Amino acid sequence: ENDAEQRKPEHHQTHHDHDGCPLMVMAWRPIARAWPRASCPEGYTLVELLLAMAIGLMLMGSALLVTRQTTRASNVLLDGSATQEEVQYAIQWMTAALRSAGANPYGITTSACPAAGTVFTPIQLDPNGTGRADNIRIKADINQPNGLLGGAAGACTEGGEDLTIAHDLANLTITKRDNNLDQAAVVMTDRVISSLRFTYLDAQRVATTTQAQVAYIQVSVTGQTITRDEYLNVPTTYTLTSEVRVRLR
Repeated sequence: ENDAEQRKPEHHQTHHDHDGCPLMVMAWRPIARAWPRASCPEGYTLVELLLAMAIGLMLMGSALLVTRQTTRASNVLLDGSATQEEVQYAIQWMTAALRSAGANPYGITTSACPAAGTVFTPIQLDPNGTGRADNIRIKADINQPNGLLGGAAGACTEGGEDLTIAHDLANLTITKRDNNLDQAAVVMTDRVISSLRFTYLDAQRVATTTQAQVAYIQVSVTGQTITRDEYLNVPTTYTLTSEVRVRLR
């Protein structure tokens, strides 16, 4: 019992180290030891905080840059695909119209539509008088084949038998006008067509500008993207060309 009583601390005193952390000093017989009550928490310095903030901002900036580049690349691909589809669409409906040019099973020479005395010609080069090979007029007795180009006099209700196809350079579109039904040209494409060109060949496939000698028509369509190339800062272009034989009868 005397030994147990002698090992009990005689008193407790709280001291602090140089950093201000509390220490519990316990006096024992015969040796006194100091035990830390708890570790002293240390905070961040201003330099460390600024450095951490700078690293965080750099990481966020890099993530935003990658996201922006990925989005831009995706938009460019989608725009390019849409432009190609528009060029293909233009080629398809124009070549379909050109294939019917000159269809004249009843041997029409003149028509009362759209005006009296209209001469039947399979094609007419540059009907709009632009001086460019970017417009053409097509005639064909196809709806229904009845010897009346465009319909009966005063009615002119047979559509698709007298068409003018042209490039609207100012608006980057291709237009089509039914000369019997339409009061004005109808826009047929999105505003991405930068060029439309008709090339005329004779029966020997030699280029010609003589309307009566035309046996083949080559149509070339160029479309350009709305978005611009990231490095060249110019639109990307796509060109398709097709050839059609004109009916000579």
